[in-house]
Amino acid sequence: ANTDEGKNLKNLHKELKAELNSLERDKTILTSPPSETVTKDNSVVVGDNTNIVDNAVELLMVQEDFRHTKYKDGKDFSIGHGFYLPSLTRDERALIKNINYVKRDEAKAVLKLKVQKIRKGWINLTNNNFGKLPVKTRTALISMAYQLDLSNIAGSRKNKSWPLFLKSVKKATEFDLSSAEQKKHLLEASKHMLHNFHPDGTIKSSTKWHKQTPNRAKEMAKAVSGQ
Repeated sequence: ANTDEGKNLKNLHKELKAELNSLERDKTILTSPPSETVTKDNSVVVGDNTNIVDNAVELLMVQEDFRHTKYKDGKDFSIGHGFYLPSLTRDERALIKNINYVKRDEAKAVLKLKVQKIRKGWINLTNNNFGKLPVKTRTALISMAYQLDLSNIAGSRKNKSWPLFLKSVKKATEFDLSSAEQKKHLLEASKHMLHNFHPDGTIKSSTKWHKQTPNRAKEMAKAVSGQ
């Protein structure tokens, strides 16, 4: 019994150590060089790491927070970094040993897999030209798609903002990186992330995303436009 108790204490110590290491990592993420864009939701950095997957994972790990155990989310439950349980695919679920208690390393592995899928989705949507966009733009687009689901962005017919948003993003990929023309279309895309417009160009209303998480939407729009 004493041996089992000792093992349990060792395991608890490892878990606490992992938690502390994770908190230290978050402190590093929250350090913001002048060239980086910071969200006012949680002061997370949209960095310049050229590895888009790693960059987006680090961003989302802070934006989505983390929970070891399940919590009520709409009609069902979520866990980890906002993983809605009914939406976990078989390959994602396989990375979690105990669905009732997800570890941080497991959650990060699931998040990375999800980000890789979203990146591939954006590559397909932009006809293999996603890499022509600035690092911050791509990172913010992945964050947006993670929160809203890329299929909702790409296939939305009810919200007229998204087709116009997508049109501008695709148009931006036709021009050289950081060129005036590309910046113009990315600025246009960022406007449609936040607002719906009348035919004459005046603002009709805020997008549902902007209404629900205004700070996050604004900061991701700024990152998309390069501000």
